[in-house]
Amino acid sequence: LARSQEQLRYDELVSNILEEEDDVVACHRQQIEDNMALVQEEMGLLTQVEMPGGSVEQYVVSLDSVLLRKIETVNRLRQRLADFQQ
Repeated sequence: LARSQEQLRYDELVSNILEEEDDVVACHRQQIEDNMALVQEEMGLLTQVEMPGGSVEQYVVSLDSVLLRKIETVNRLRQRLADFQQ
């Protein structure tokens, strides 16, 4: 009976580790998807600012917002990696 309880604890530990690994990979995948969407938004900003009459002031404000969101997505992923490493 004691052996089977040890085996159950071991199996649970392995299962938890696998879930954590899957979560890290999913978090990375989400960060990539978020970043791709933000890059597309940046490309749109470039297109707008390069058009005749494009507002550089609006471009700068919008670009800053996009860059802040990029930083947030990277920081979320980095935090998840740090949590995993502990």
